[in-house]
Amino acid sequence: MGRSHLAILAFLVLVAVHGRAQARDAQAELQAGLAAFQQQQYQQALQSFRRIIDEEADQAPDAEYWSALAYMALEMLDEADRALEHYLARFPGHALAGEAQYQKTRLLFLERDYE
Repeated sequence: MGRSHLAILAFLVLVAVHGRAQARDAQAELQAGLAAFQQQQYQQALQSFRRIIDEEADQAPDAEYWSALAYMALEMLDEADRALEHYLARFPGHALAGEAQYQKTRLLFLERDYE
């Protein structure tokens, strides 16, 4: 194997290792956000979820969903509505899509939009 092939192989290994590390970091960030949410530290949870979303990590659909719930808990209903709309538009087949539809209906009730 020539030097250029070894350099390419080394680069690919580095990229793969870095990718796995980022995936672990995103999973840890999601767990931290969920823990903060459970402890009713919604602003802190939003920060964790936002980092995941901004990185477009594999956990982004979960982070989008939970960010909407954090906004609802903070009574930031417009932001919650935008987050749910964004989630449903981007991830219609995700495991939490049905729950997101329910939360969207619940949000209408919280906004007193009965019609």
